[in-house]
Amino acid sequence: ILKGKLGFQGFVMSDWWATHRVTLREGLDQEMPGGANSGGNSHFTSAALREQSASTIDAAATRILAVLHRMKLTGHIGCVAPNCKEELHRDVSSRYNDDLAN
Repeated sequence: ILKGKLGFQGFVMSDWWATHRVTLREGLDQEMPGGANSGGNSHFTSAALREQSASTIDAAATRILAVLHRMKLTGHIGCVAPNCKEELHRDVSSRYNDDLAN
């Protein structure tokens, strides 16, 4: 429904430790660690992905990569942990952020 009927253009990602039985076929594009993963039952292991059709995997990867491209996140990554002190302590607020928060 979300991707088809409602035309959602992004990708669906789980929260950490939040999935239990959700698979690509059911609409999850990216699984964060935890949930089904914590017991070794991830639906995104090599073995589990072999059970999915190539078109299902390609569609999920395309949605993820499309968002990265649309948001211009494929270029400069900023920093590589743990060398991110400057980025973590930089003031990135603006009048727009302040207005939005209030």
